[in-house]
Amino acid sequence: MMLRPILVLAAGLAGAAILCAVLARDVLASHDPVGRDAAARLELMLERAYGGDEPGAAMMALEGDRLVLLSAAGLADVEWGVPATVDTSFRIGSITKPIAALAILQRAADGTLDLDRPVGSYLPGLDETLGRPTLAELMSHTSGLPDHFRLPDTPSIMRNPTTPGEIIDRMRGAEPMFEPGQAWSYSNFNYVLLGRVLEVTDPQGRAYGDIIEDDIFAPLGMTDSHYDRQSRILPRRARGYDHDGERVLNTITFDTSHAYAAGALMVSAADMVRLTRALMNNTLLPPAWQERAWREITGPDGEGFGYGLGFNVGTLMGERVIWHNGSINGFQAAWLMLPDSDRAVAVLSNGYYRPNTTAMARRALAVLAGFPLPELTAALVPDAELAGLEGRYVLDDGRVLQIHVEDGARYNLGGGRWQELAVTADGVLFRPDSLTHIRPREDAPGVVFVSGTTLDAWPATPQAGALEGARSGIPVTPEMISAAGGRWVLESGDTVIVEADADGVLRLQLPQQPPQRLFAQSARHFFCREAPIELIVGPEPGRAVLNLYGNPLPVERDPR
Repeated sequence: MMLRPILVLAAGLAGAAILCAVLARDVLASHDPVGRDAAARLELMLERAYGGDEPGAAMMALEGDRLVLLSAAGLADVEWGVPATVDTSFRIGSITKPIAALAILQRAADGTLDLDRPVGSYLPGLDETLGRPTLAELMSHTSGLPDHFRLPDTPSIMRNPTTPGEIIDRMRGAEPMFEPGQAWSYSNFNYVLLGRVLEVTDPQGRAYGDIIEDDIFAPLGMTDSHYDRQSRILPRRARGYDHDGERVLNTITFDTSHAYAAGALMVSAADMVRLTRALMNNTLLPPAWQERAWREITGPDGEGFGYGLGFNVGTLMGERVIWHNGSINGFQAAWLMLPDSDRAVAVLSNGYYRPNTTAMARRALAVLAGFPLPELTAALVPDAELAGLEGRYVLDDGRVLQIHVEDGARYNLGGGRWQELAVTADGVLFRPDSLTHIRPREDAPGVVFVSGTTLDAWPATPQAGALEGARSGIPVTPEMISAAGGRWVLESGDTVIVEADADGVLRLQLPQQPPQRLFAQSARHFFCREAPIELIVGPEPGRAVLNLYGNPLPVERDPR
């Protein structure tokens, strides 16, 4: 499927501003061969990644006042064959957080809110633990409060509507992970409290969604951006999709009231142009408040947490990057800004399984900057040809990189979790759907580690010592297949399927997700290498524990 011409896509937008911007872009590009080339490359990337008769995506790319690209590919509704356009409204998940933070910062700028006051002073009904963090600590994820999505009852109630008050009630008595301000841990619950602060301090008594729509979206002309009230009829709403390894599926919906101020907004790519320009041109916030939002929070020892007030803060290609990404059932999105070079990209997709939008946005910024990136294609390479890369390496900054080879390759860095790697025919290891890659050094023993997050290249030299934390599997026997195989039912009623293929390879399939290979740690303990998922069978017959991203969930064998 070919991309729709940009002027046709823009014709459905309310108002003439975006059409004028597109026309201006085309006029500028006609006198700017570099800009023309960048636009063509970005459009080709978008089509290759998200085109065809599958869920699609929309992208916007800005360079200064020039709109380099505003386009879309693929489908907004697969069942009806409706194309995605630049005014299609996509769920953006956690990109809701920086938008919520903008509303908080606007009230701080006008003196309504004090970011350094405890949240309990605005919400006096909170218990001591929940009320202790300041608004700034909630915004920066340094509150120490856990995430409400990790409560054990969450899977069984997520399809039913809830209220912010009910979420807060479920969190009463929660044990803090650390004292406020002492460490960093991402928690959606922080933004539930911030959403309530916006509501209780609103002079008109409006709900959070109305505040965002009235105070941020409407003044900017963001007519295809909304708080996601699922029962409401919204024009140009995209449907969300997953994939089970064989076919595209409608996503299992959960009521977005559980996400609330942490993840329940929808926007279009055309509206992201408006929002980004307003933010980068300091028309949303006074410069001092914007700078505070974009300043990295540090811990007691001075170590940076990579986060400001609602925004991730880091470096990309050697310059400052301000960004956030988001995912929610059936959708993923990314928003990246390089304020020093005045570039920005947003990618919004209604295919959770489609190519990673954050990696796509980083690649798009690299194209705008003329930064070279390799095209990496996976090949079938036997372990024996990779064995020479296994080992420990030390980077110039002292971090230790470990590469483990067994049924493929994986790495960890600085003691972090192991991540699976694909390999090219010429021996470059890379993270699928990422820009991270590892290549053998040509000038000395060792490897070069290229971070997909920053695009920095780090030479790494071999270090003596055994691998630490690498999980080796044992051969899977028919008895193990019998113990693990079958249909396992969660308390929510969802079913997890474990089955073996003709070669005796076990795979575990979560609802509406592609199967993942299971390895055996022992006769009844199985693990995935591509994600932190474990299945521990027994000791009671027909019972097991599914450890899903650190959240142990009881499951029972389906007798059918």
